Amino acid sequence: MDKSLVDRIMEAKEGQRMAHKIFFNDGTVGTEKKWYADKVNSVNTPSEIRSIEYLMSSAAECYARDGDFDTLNMKLRLGLIYNYEDTDEKNRIWPNAKPVNNIVQYYTSTINSYLDGKQTNDFDYDAHMPTCQGYIEFDKLVANYQDGDVVYDGPQTFEEFKEKILSGEHFDISLTVKLKKQEEVKHYVRVKK
Repeated sequence: MDKSLVDRIMEAKEGQRMAHKIFFNDGTVGTEKKWYADKVNSVNTPSEIRSIEYLMSSAAECYARDGDFDTLNMKLRLGLIYNYEDTDEKNRIWPNAKPVNNIVQYYTSTINSYLDGKQTNDFDYDAHMPTCQGYIEFDKLVANYQDGDVVYDGPQTFEEFKEKILSGEHFDISLTVKLKKQEEVKHYVRVKK
């Protein structure tokens, strides 16, 4: 059944209500309106991981045009999510308030390339190109980069992440890809007998 005009107008108005307050690892605090915050109920972590990885590979393609690199590093901003009503105007969290469990808001941030430890990119990809944001399951994000070629550097569990955020500590979270150097190919010359 189609919604009435009054129902659609009320829904549009309700969508602009503040729904979440988010406390990020870099010390910033953000808010989300209901129309976006409702996406927390339909998190698709594999899709979000593909988006993050696509962005990294796009930055790598851009940086490769300008020179060589052996390492690519992407900073992430991850945020602990609380219902807006569980906080006050000074960003204090009410006693007994609980964050959304194991789901964080994420933003991709600075992406840099390095060769032998020295930054090689002059162009800041993240400052000029679209970045990614959304909601992601924290534990699945971390687990995706265990024992692989991409190194996740940050808290290892949601509880550790939550404790660091609530302590007021500012900290970095990043994904790093270190490319393996190609071994020299040995060329053999056949000697005629």
